[in-house]
Formats: sequence, structure tokens, C-alpha cells
Amino acid sequence: LHAAGYALLIPEMRPCATPPAPQTVGYLEARDFPVLVDYLVAEQGIMPQRIGALGWSMGGATVLLGAAHEPRVAAVVAEGNYRNYGDLIRPPDAPLARRWLAAPLVWLFHSSTGIDPYHIAPGDALHQIAPRPVFLIYGAHEPGASAGDYLARAAEVWIVPEGTHGSNYARNPEAYAGRILDFFAGHLLTP
Repeated sequence: LHAAGYALLIPEMRPCATPPAPQTVGYLEARDFPVLVDYLVAEQGIMPQRIGALGWSMGGATVLLGAAHEPRVAAVVAEGNYRNYGDLIRPPDAPLARRWLAAPLVWLFHSSTGIDPYHIAPGDALHQIAPRPVFLIYGAHEPGASAGDYLARAAEVWIVPEGTHGSNYARNPEAYAGRILDFFAGHLLTP
């Protein structure tokens, strides 16, 4: 993106900040979006129709949740994110033993953050982002790659053949960069 002439703002992760803040897999991180967009608009003079957001994994969840409540983000690319954090921890279709064993993890997350993991639902954010365009990227071997109803709500979807969580860029760097640049050019640089 930088080589293509885009200005980039990369926020510091909450646990790395001073003072550190809890990491909430996108829930509280998304609430930072208005401050970031205010900075881009007021301090940098960026027009809102030119602001895009890109994130991978937890960052993908964060940009979806953030854009849902920040209408000045005009286009979103989210890669490898989860649809619902509670369902990720404790999949409803998993065998009973796995769901039973995962119950303490749900409780632990909730008790340590004060946030119900089932309320962290980037998949639901697509309704709130619409009609702004969203580009979802998943590796063919990631759970999200088979979520047809969820994927159908995005303007663009790319299932990377043989891709896995974290390997999609390495599978085909040229196609990866080209698709993201084309998406942002088509939605942020058009009049």
C-alpha cells in the first residue's frame, strides 16, 4: 500500500501502549476507530471517502467492528477474522466433549475482560457497514472460508487456494497485493 502511494496509519496494539490496556480481540480496539479517523480527517486533511481499513486475524475483526460504528471508513479489507469470538472458542457444532472443555475458556475470557465473547461478532458488523464495500480474504483451509451466508454479504471475497491462517500472502504475493490495491483503488480513489 505504501509503495502504491497510500498513506498508512498503523495504531499501536493496546497491550503495547503506555500504560498497557487489555487486549479484547477487537471489541475495545474497535472503539479506537473514531479517534484514529478524527486524526486522519482533522490533522492530516484526509477526506473520509478516501479512508480504508485493513486488518488480519484479530485486526480483521477489529476493522469490521470499527467500521460498523465509524461511517467515515469508506472501504474495508478483513482477512482471516472470526465471525463470533464465543463461537470460535466454543464452536456450537463441536462434539459435546469439546464444548464442555471449552466452557472454562469462555468464562475465563469473560471474567478477565468483563466482555461476553459471544458479543464480539464481526460477522454481524457486515450489516452495519453496508452499503460500504467489504473485501473478505480467507485461506481455503480456514474455518471462515466455508461460511456461505456470511461471505455472501461482502462486496468481494477471495478464498486463497491452499491458504491457511497467516499464509495467504505467501501463497501468491503478487495476486494478494494486486487484489487489495485494486479493491482500494476502485472504492477509495474513484470520484
